[in-house]
Amino acid sequence: MVSTHKMILVSAIALQFWKKIIQASFGQLLMDIERSFPNTNMALLLAIGSSDFAIESILTFQCLAQIKLFGHRWTLEIGLWLSVLGLILMTTSQNVYMLMVAHSVLYAGGGSFLVNSICFLIGEMYPKNNKLHVFTTSLINSLVPGAVILAPLAGRLADVIGWRKVYLVFTLGLVILARITSSCMWKYKNASIDLALQRVNSTENMLHSHFPKRRTVCTVVIYLLAAITTYTFSNQLFYIITKHGIDMGLSTFNSRMLVVFFGTSEFVSRITFSILGDKILKNLIIRTWIVATIMSIPPTIVIIAVDHTYLNLAVYVSIMGLLYGPLGAACYAICGELLPEGRFINEVYSLSNVGHGTGLIIGLVSDGWLFNMTGSFSSVFIFNLIMQILSTFLFTTLLFIKVKD
Repeated sequence: MVSTHKMILVSAIALQFWKKIIQASFGQLLMDIERSFPNTNMALLLAIGSSDFAIESILTFQCLAQIKLFGHRWTLEIGLWLSVLGLILMTTSQNVYMLMVAHSVLYAGGGSFLVNSICFLIGEMYPKNNKLHVFTTSLINSLVPGAVILAPLAGRLADVIGWRKVYLVFTLGLVILARITSSCMWKYKNASIDLALQRVNSTENMLHSHFPKRRTVCTVVIYLLAAITTYTFSNQLFYIITKHGIDMGLSTFNSRMLVVFFGTSEFVSRITFSILGDKILKNLIIRTWIVATIMSIPPTIVIIAVDHTYLNLAVYVSIMGLLYGPLGAACYAICGELLPEGRFINEVYSLSNVGHGTGLIIGLVSDGWLFNMTGSFSSVFIFNLIMQILSTFLFTTLLFIKVKD
């Protein structure tokens, strides 16, 4: 059983890593895609790009229901072939609306089943009382920025073979890694039956025990609002910083390197959080998020006030990567802190993912609207500052009203 757990964890991390390379590459390929569909509104293109993560998050509840019906493995298989169909249709898209259906409906919807089936399974194998809970549930997300580091290679490859063929390469890699992960899940199937029965019995005991329903509802609602506001600013740099750098007069290479700086610093931050999470940060994750959002405010004020030179932007995105790392790494583990004994962690995680996806859509559509209104992304940083302040307030409120263990 131990070896099966490790095989699933390693293969799942590899699959998640490749999936995030695809996700992060959209921003790198944005200019190539824009040239293929001239006179297309930038807000629409950013909405299509953000839909990968957004729909993946919003459909988490549907994925959870799918798992209860068909199990983790078949949910992953359904997600795989929907994603493959979407990617192939992207390579043949003749207009932006066909691209939208392929990327925002088929690929993004399939990606939700693909990614979330893995996250739920890791959470099942390593529950909150497990000494590796924070490490394993955050590690599945902690290597994501590493994909961002490699994303500029997609842009360089597109210069040689075109963005459509790049997505064919992505498709091949996705099929190979998903099939390996699915094979590992097959070995886990029978062993998971006893864990499922334990979870059902545990849930029944919770429902019959004394539970402050009003405070629970308030806790979950405030966390949902906090998740929405946080993801309006924490993930958008992946999508806009390359184009913003070019608009500011930087070379294409230097603009792509900004993504590498952001991804590298966030990668270091997430890995550090994963390693230390179970040792010193367990049950302190909400406080960690509050500190991170508070510390993100001063650098944003500075970048609003100074010129957007290569050095200033490089320093800014590097600092933001360090601060945003825990926000991404602990998105599953934090759900175990909201209610006593980690109750209903999968349901809370599903709801929080709806907030993450909604926040990203709001953030990037707002970015596109501001770009169309002003001709640049410079005003986006003022929008980010407002959202950072609001996010800090909501998480601080959450800390005081959440149900105590």
